[in-house]
Amino acid sequence: MNCIKCGAKIKNRDKYCSNCGTKVIRVSFKELFYSRRGLLKRTSIFLILIVLYLVVNALYFSEDAVIRRYLVAYANNDYNTIIKLSNISKNEFMSEDVINNKYGNPDINKVDVRILSTSNKSGEHNRTASYTVNESTKVVNLSIKKDLFGNIIYPKYLITNNDLIAKNIKITIPKYTTLVLDNILVDDKYKVSETDSTFTYKIDSVLKKNVLIKLKIDDVELTDCRSLFNNENIYYTNLVFTDVDSKSSKVIKENINKKINDTVMKKVTVDSFDLISAKLDEESIDTRINVYYSYNDSNNVKHSKNKIIRIIFDKKLNITDFYLNNISSMF
Repeated sequence: MNCIKCGAKIKNRDKYCSNCGTKVIRVSFKELFYSRRGLLKRTSIFLILIVLYLVVNALYFSEDAVIRRYLVAYANNDYNTIIKLSNISKNEFMSEDVINNKYGNPDINKVDVRILSTSNKSGEHNRTASYTVNESTKVVNLSIKKDLFGNIIYPKYLITNNDLIAKNIKITIPKYTTLVLDNILVDDKYKVSETDSTFTYKIDSVLKKNVLIKLKIDDVELTDCRSLFNNENIYYTNLVFTDVDSKSSKVIKENINKKINDTVMKKVTVDSFDLISAKLDEESIDTRINVYYSYNDSNNVKHSKNKIIRIIFDKKLNITDFYLNNISSMF
């Protein structure tokens, strides 16, 4: 410390200033705290803390702040943040890894959020808000309520309505297949019923957009990417506009190419195909396939065509039936 009169350095045990002789008056922290000057300091600190609390609450923890964060996340497809701010019970189909694999990294667009109107009811409050991103503005109605198990210092609010979750989905598949949803195996704990030929599984909740559903038959994967809806019942005994995994796709293409060439005795190239439908049973996969192919005629002129044909495969994707009427109109 320094002398209050001359500013000279004072040692800890000095009772007088060694430079000017002024008596050193020492005041304990307790005496300072309870003095008038200390009271003023305490009051100032208390007021600063209150202002800081109000500012932090308004920016991060108030109802409007939560709605702003939710809409920014919504506009940028930040599903992990959306789930944290929503009244959603997470399950293995909505884990952080699944979301990152499914949707990739969120966007980083600048979003302008405005609260347009407020309606407060007992237990749950409603907001009409708009958000603008890339010069496109949308208006949404959101409900928000206080989480009873939130932080003691700051209240926690949760968005209670959203259109991102599909609930109570039932999926029925043949018994000899395996169901995979968003790369998560749907095992027996989700099974709710069965018949002689099928299993039915129930998923309580899942992110509804771009759900990847795979049906595995031995080494073959039939895939379906779709949006789901609340209380939807899906039957995968007959599949329409589905797809196959890349390995199986290569095998199918090679087998179709070989079968056509062996049948017509001319050089035909199968360029690609679309699987339109597949009907499953225990021994075979009965398909309708749109085949895109090319060949040269007798004048060496190349032709490119497509033809929807019916082909039956076994579970190893060997062709067991290739209807001859497929051939008649191909050339």
